[in-house]
Amino acid sequence: MMRRVIIYDRAFDDVDVQYAYFAKQASVEVAERFATAAYATAFELAEHPHRAAIAIAGTSDAGHVRSWPVRGFDRFRIFYSVDDANVHVIRILDAARDTRRLLETDGNS
Repeated sequence: MMRRVIIYDRAFDDVDVQYAYFAKQASVEVAERFATAAYATAFELAEHPHRAAIAIAGTSDAGHVRSWPVRGFDRFRIFYSVDDANVHVIRILDAARDTRRLLETDGNS
């Protein structure tokens, strides 16, 4: 069953912040590649959402936060949860950051 992908506002914000950083520090082309890869990877999760490891365990499957790398930008991870009908993209973060704290601060664990 193909699930619907719901991208949360914080995940959109994460991509916007990283886009601006790449555009300034590298190039607009790198920024475009990152944004395209982030969204494409997020939508690919609809096919096989359970393939990713659980990053933060919850009390139910929908409560688990999973982590999957952005294609071509493996340092960046998509953090998401899955329910019967949807993939909920919570954040898209640099794995070098304290992702657990950021997710817990958002109230998503």
